Amino acid sequence: MKFIDCYYRSYNNIEELLNWIQNGLHYDNNTDLKKVFNTLKSEFIKTIPKTDEIEYSTETYKIYKDFYHYVFDKRTEQKSKVSIFTTNYDLFNEYALEDNNIIYSTGIQNTIHKKFDINQFKYRVVDDTNRYKEKWQPVAKEANLYKIHGSINWKSNKEGELQQIDFNDKDDQVVIYPTMLKHKETAKAPYSELFREFSNCLQKKDTTLIIIGYGFPDEHINNIIAQNLKNQDFNLIIFGDNEEENLNNFYNNFKNFNLHLIGGTLSKENQKAHYFQFIVENFLKSQSLDNLKREDEINA
Repeated sequence: MKFIDCYYRSYNNIEELLNWIQNGLHYDNNTDLKKVFNTLKSEFIKTIPKTDEIEYSTETYKIYKDFYHYVFDKRTEQKSKVSIFTTNYDLFNEYALEDNNIIYSTGIQNTIHKKFDINQFKYRVVDDTNRYKEKWQPVAKEANLYKIHGSINWKSNKEGELQQIDFNDKDDQVVIYPTMLKHKETAKAPYSELFREFSNCLQKKDTTLIIIGYGFPDEHINNIIAQNLKNQDFNLIIFGDNEEENLNNFYNNFKNFNLHLIGGTLSKENQKAHYFQFIVENFLKSQSLDNLKREDEINA
């Protein structure tokens, strides 16, 4: 680790360091850099909880589970699918959706080989009891989960095809791109398709994008959002801290558009209004059906 430390001290964060190292790998005499890059990548992947690890039963997981419970409790089965875009590699979203009985797609086929297929996002579960009726009736609350930077359980097979592996496999096959050069990787499938879906989704009429836990470090994502802010029927709600440099720069550039920033410290409670737990407890829970029913019982 001392070998790595001499490189790390010159950079503010791991993304800057990985970016510098990846650039250096294109030159000769890069043995040391390869060693550092592989070690950092291995250590980075170790920090991401894999399938069935204990992290998916912690307080963090409970917040995710409550979040989706409150998001979906007022939605009917006939409503359109909720689109969720995440840069996270972990499986908190997947476990939380499943435990709330929400049918979701990550673009992975429901087959033995579980390959990626962008068309999976188009499908819905419907009632075919009366197959001659004019309109198919959706029978479940559903979501599309777009993992635009990859996933800890996505691997590349020998043919270069993306597959989902539901057990802990060799880390060197994990399909994720944590460096600032990842915009080059997003030009390849399936990332080009996922980013196209992101752009297309934001272009739909009367779309509202709600951002939680994203600090605006990715220029590719930022540009797509910025382009859509020019559409009058597009709304952007950001839960974030405007003291963070990247977010502050984005906000200052587009604050005159349909952009709303919620965050900061509440002086009395010393709580962060943009933190995930605060959002779930104070914004979503208070408006949930469970809470409204309790209020009705008290007032009865």
